[in-house]
Parts: sequence; C-alpha cells; structure tokens
Amino acid sequence: MLKAKLNSLEEVKGQTIDLSELYKEENGNFILDVESVDGYSLQDVGGLKKVMEEAKAERDELKTKLKEATGQVDSLKLSNSQLEAGVDTKNKEKLDAVKDELEASYKAKLEEMSKEKESLTQKLENVSIDSELNRVVSLLNLTDTGKKVLPKLVRDNLALDEAGNAIVKNEKGVARIGDKFGNMTIEEYMTVEVKKEFPDFFVNTTGGSGSNGGNGGNGSGSHTGKTILQSEFDALDPRERSKILIDPETGKETGVKVIPD
Repeated sequence: MLKAKLNSLEEVKGQTIDLSELYKEENGNFILDVESVDGYSLQDVGGLKKVMEEAKAERDELKTKLKEATGQVDSLKLSNSQLEAGVDTKNKEKLDAVKDELEASYKAKLEEMSKEKESLTQKLENVSIDSELNRVVSLLNLTDTGKKVLPKLVRDNLALDEAGNAIVKNEKGVARIGDKFGNMTIEEYMTVEVKKEFPDFFVNTTGGSGSNGGNGGNGSGSHTGKTILQSEFDALDPRERSKILIDPETGKETGVKVIPD
C-alpha cells in the first residue's frame, strides 16, 4: 500500500517495484508526487482536513437546525391543540352567543322578506280583482251613482281562485258556485244577485224607477229604491228625508238604507 508521506525512502526500498521515484522530498520528508484533484492535493493535507472539518461542522449545524425546526413544529401542533381546547372550554359561550345572534338576524330578515312577499302578493291580487270588477262595471247599464257605489258594496265578496281568476266567495271565504256549476264570476254575480238587491243602481230602459240617476225619486218625493247615498240624503230637506225613510201612505219604514259615499 502506498503511503502519502514517508520519513525516508528506505521505507519503500526492497519492494518488487522501485517506488522511490514516485516521491519527492519536501521539508525533510518524502511526499507522494500526484496531481491535485478538485483543488485538493497531498501537499495540502491540512487544507483537506480543514475542508472536511467545515463540512462536518456544517452537517452538525444542519442537524441542529433540523432538530430545532422539528421542535417548533411539535410546539405549533401543541399550541394549536391547546388553542382548540381553549376555545371549547373558555370561548364556547361567546361563540354560541354570536351564532345565536346570526341566526336571530337571519330569521328576522327572512320574516321581513316573507311579509314583503305577502304584501306584494296581496297588492297583485287586489289589482287583478279590481281590474275585473271595473271591466264588468263598464259593461253593465248602471246609473252614475251605481258606478260609484256598487264596486264598494261588492268588493269584500270577491277573491281570486288558484288559477288567478276573479270569483265570488261566501261569508266563509269559500268560492260560490254559479249557474253553470263552476265558480261564480263577478259578471254573473252583478247581473243577477246585485241587480236584484239594488235595482235602483241599474238604469231601467222601460222608464221606471232608477232611470233618474239613482235616487229613485218619482217626483212626489217618495223613494222606492233600497239605498241612497249619504250626500244625496243630506241634500234633501227634512220633509223629503222623512218620505224616503217612512212611507207617507202606510206610515211604515220603507227599508231604504243610507250608505256612505
């Protein structure tokens, strides 16, 4: 085995091959004469040792940093676990309070939106009913008073069915049945029942009662209709008012109702 450094060439003499030519003298010693590799040479053994020591120190430093980093990770895991435990034990009531507040706010907003939707739906229903009622009134031969009063008298009896059609309802809010066994329409209701109950609001083309605009007067001050507007009643003198309410011939009440404008 070749030695990198000899104290004397005698150490390699007596070998099968003369190796003394591979060494050169340097500072009283004999160094194996080989070319340097990657900057390292046998002549600079001290430098090589230094590099190796630096590499070892760097490796030890990396090990230390790795250990510290591992410790930090474990510490973070522990801290996170402690934090979660702390939240569960110390702040659970606060979190529950915040949750309850958010839920209450959501429910309040939902209720507000529900009421708004209900209001809009009701407005839409009213528009649909009023539109159909006005259409029917425009087709009927009504007195001027009848055009003003009848819509107010019958409005509470009207509703919309599931299909969105305007119909007539009874006192329980149930749709009434018409002559054709379907839901009673506004037009059927007005031309049959309303006309029968309030004839003086319909113009009598034969020249009878009701053709004078709705007060049913016959020139003698008597009133044969069933209703009279408050404004018309107030415009009469006391004698005429009495004749409207009491039949002068029989002395009995006429049954005439004074209704608001």
